Amino acid sequence: MKKNNIFSKVFLWGMLSIVATAFNSCSDDYKEGTMNEAKLVNDIKINISNSFKLASGMDFQAIYSVIPEDATDQLLIWKSSNENVATVTQNGYIQTKGLGETYISVTPSTTYEAVKTIFLTVVPKATSIGVDEIEMFEGTSLTLAGYVSVLPENGYKEELNCTVSDPSVVSYENGTLKALKAGTTTITVKTVDGSNLTTTTTVTVHTAIPVENIEIAPNQEFAITDNNMLLDFTLTPDNATVETLIWESTDESIATVNSEGRITAHNYGSVDIKAIAPDGSKEVKATIHINKGKINDIGDVLSIYGFTNSATGAVQGDKLVVTYADGQRRADLLRGTAYLDVDKYPVLGIKASCLDMTKLWHNLDTKVDGGTNGGINMVWGNVLPTNDGARVYYIDLAAVKFGGNTLQGLGPQKMSLFTFKTGTDRAVGYEVGYNLYWVKTFKSMQELKDFIDNE
Repeated sequence: MKKNNIFSKVFLWGMLSIVATAFNSCSDDYKEGTMNEAKLVNDIKINISNSFKLASGMDFQAIYSVIPEDATDQLLIWKSSNENVATVTQNGYIQTKGLGETYISVTPSTTYEAVKTIFLTVVPKATSIGVDEIEMFEGTSLTLAGYVSVLPENGYKEELNCTVSDPSVVSYENGTLKALKAGTTTITVKTVDGSNLTTTTTVTVHTAIPVENIEIAPNQEFAITDNNMLLDFTLTPDNATVETLIWESTDESIATVNSEGRITAHNYGSVDIKAIAPDGSKEVKATIHINKGKINDIGDVLSIYGFTNSATGAVQGDKLVVTYADGQRRADLLRGTAYLDVDKYPVLGIKASCLDMTKLWHNLDTKVDGGTNGGINMVWGNVLPTNDGARVYYIDLAAVKFGGNTLQGLGPQKMSLFTFKTGTDRAVGYEVGYNLYWVKTFKSMQELKDFIDNE
C-alpha cells in the first residue's frame, strides 16, 4: 500500500508540473505576442508655407513627409475647399482652375482633423514687369520680389528667374540677392508664371561700414496698423551700415522686422527683437509691444478709411485727399473698428486741413462692441496749429461717456463703431474737400505737443 501511495504522489506531482510548465509556456507566448501601440501621424513636413500664391494656369507638386517617420499608417487625405480655384490629388499635386482663394487641407487617414492647412491664393499672370535699380551693401541680402512690379498689381511675382552678369558682385538663389563685394552688375529677371516676361536692371554694391555697437530702446510700443515703422535704436559709429546686422523676431505672428530694423505688426502682444552681428560675436535684444488702444493711422494706413455722401479719396504722398461729391460739403471718415484704452492712451488727435481752416469741423462717434454709444456729436473745440498750416483737433477720451460712464479703469475696449463726422461750414462749391494727415492716440497732451513740434 505504501508503494502505491508513493507512486500516486509522484504521479500527481508530475502531472502538476506538466500543467504548470504548459501554463507558463502559454503565458510567455502571450507576452511575446503583444502588439506594439500604433504610432499616429502628428505633423507633416512640406515644401509650402502656410500661405502661398500661384498664378492662374500654374501647377505645383508638394514634397512632403510625415512625422514621426515610422508612423504606422502614413496615408494622407488631401482636399481643396474650393475646387473652382484649385484641385489637389492624393499625392499632393495642386492644379489651379481659376482666380480666388482656397484652403488645402492634409488629414491623416486615421484621424478626423487636418494636421496641416494651407491657404492658397490664385492670382493672375503678369502682363508686364518692371524692376527698380537696386543698391546694396557688402554682406547683405534682399528679397528680389520686393523690387519687382507687375501688372496687374496683384499679378504673380512670388517666384522669379534671375541671371547675374557678374556673379562675383552678387549671387541669386531662391528669390534672394546676396551682395558679395563692392561693384556694379546687371541682372535679368524673368517671370515663371507662363507669361515669359523679361526685364533688366543695375545692382550697385557699396562698401559696408561695420557696426561696432548697437543699443535698442526697450519697451517700444506699436499700433496694430504699423507697417515698416523704424525701431528706436542707436548705432556706433552712427554711420555704420545697419543692414549688415542680422535682425530677428522671436514671434513673427506678432511682428516681423526687416534688414533695416523696421517693424511690421501682425497681431497684438509682446515680442523680442534681436540684432545680431554677422559673425555672431554680439547680440542685443529688446521687447516691443503691439498694444490695443494705440492708434497710429498715418501714411498708407489712411487708406483703411471709407467715406459717406458719395465722397471719394486716395492717399497722395503723406496725406489722404478727400473730395466731396457735387453739392456736398461733408464726408465722414469711417474706420470701422478700433480699440480705445483711455487709461494708457487718453488723448486722441486728428490732423487735417482745407482751404479755410476756420470752417473745418469733426465730431466723433464711437460704440463699445456689444454695448452703448459714446462721443456722439462732440464738437472738437480743442485745436492746435501746426508748422505747415494744418490743424490738429484733439479730445480727452477719458471724458467721453458711454451710457453715463467713462471707460476709465476698464483697460482696452473694442469699439464696433469708430467714425469721424467731418465737414466744412462753407457754401457748397467753395470747399472741394479736405486733407487728412493722421489719426493718433497719445499718452498725454505733452506727448501730442512734442509730436507736433517734431514733425
